[in-house]
Amino acid sequence: MAIRPLAGSLRMLIDLLNDAHIEADTCASLLGISSRLFKTWVDGKRDLPGYIIPELASVLGVSQDALASGSVREAPAIWFKFRESGNLSDVDRELVVLIRRLGFFQHQLDLATSAPNNKWQLLFKFIDEQLTPNRQASPSIQGREAAKVIRDQLNFGFPRKSAGVKGNGDLIRPILRKFGVLTIEAPVPESKIEGCSFYVGGPGEQRPCLFVNTYKQDWFRRNHVFMHELAHAIFDIDREAASIDFREGTEDGDVKELRAEAFAGESLVPKEMLRHLQSMLGLHWDSLSDSDLAGLVAYSQVEPKFVLRSALDHGFIDAEAMLRYQDRSISNELKQLTERALDTAEFERITGTSMMPIALRTTTIPSRSLRLPVSYVARVLSAVRDAIISESKAAELLMIDEITFAERFGKVLEEVAA
Repeated sequence: MAIRPLAGSLRMLIDLLNDAHIEADTCASLLGISSRLFKTWVDGKRDLPGYIIPELASVLGVSQDALASGSVREAPAIWFKFRESGNLSDVDRELVVLIRRLGFFQHQLDLATSAPNNKWQLLFKFIDEQLTPNRQASPSIQGREAAKVIRDQLNFGFPRKSAGVKGNGDLIRPILRKFGVLTIEAPVPESKIEGCSFYVGGPGEQRPCLFVNTYKQDWFRRNHVFMHELAHAIFDIDREAASIDFREGTEDGDVKELRAEAFAGESLVPKEMLRHLQSMLGLHWDSLSDSDLAGLVAYSQVEPKFVLRSALDHGFIDAEAMLRYQDRSISNELKQLTERALDTAEFERITGTSMMPIALRTTTIPSRSLRLPVSYVARVLSAVRDAIISESKAAELLMIDEITFAERFGKVLEEVAA
């Protein structure tokens, strides 16, 4: 079915691309659409087909009805942020389009393989209700109070030596998915974006999606970023906008960032956690060794700087001690405690396992490639094997052409079928 584009719809599409500083040809490439065909839509020479509306609306951050009718008079907040940030690179802008597209595809895969739940709605609503008495409190207090609710609702606890080096960081991804929140981790070396949060899905089926750029960010740092982005999803974005954070760090005085940082800190390293680790590891805060610092990081499962900042905020150490400790190199000690500190080559050598080759999970988008998460590629292939989706649909979800899909995975699928 084709939707007759109104003048307002075409004008809005042009405005969205202009606000994002993305050329029509580049946007078409990122969406896997012929640039000639896309230009006919933008120019109003051809009808905007109904099949592209859900994906295009999700990627551009507008509702499907608004895109079809041109009823949105202002561009979504995400594109205003782009326009106001003159130092953003083309990579940053294109990354947002790609990640939103990947989030849309993850949602489609979930719809095909299982019914996504909406427990996140109840969770977010419960947090909002619990914070009602603190509406006038400072951003930091709001963030900490919300984090206490999250810790309780997500069953965050305290690590035990008898259970091995396990902690709340291990719970973040599976629990968020259990609540219906999508998570994406992928490396984008050229981008300054550290993480972002947004919504995907059509009317009645929208859900939050959190992205973390894994390039030069270890697992411990990514746990922090995930909780920071979760705070933005809860507090700061509506169903059509998004929140973007950059590697440069928190902007001083920014209410939203202060609240998100307080939320992440209280979620992962509250005062009670530091007291527990002090007792369990036998710590003396005024004379922490490299092994002590490694233990703090391994069991709290967040980066050293974040643990030390929490210890400073809660009075366990002073500013002088923090400066002294944060310059320590604890890489070797940390690797002795947990596999989470190993790089891919070290992990494969020590555990004897092999990760899916990078070449098999890299998109073939001409303008900007993306390395897809191993788990996502595996789920797509599993759906093909189970005859839930076609190979053509699988190629679309993996952002590669059908010929490339057959070359990469044809033999594997044939062996399984045999």
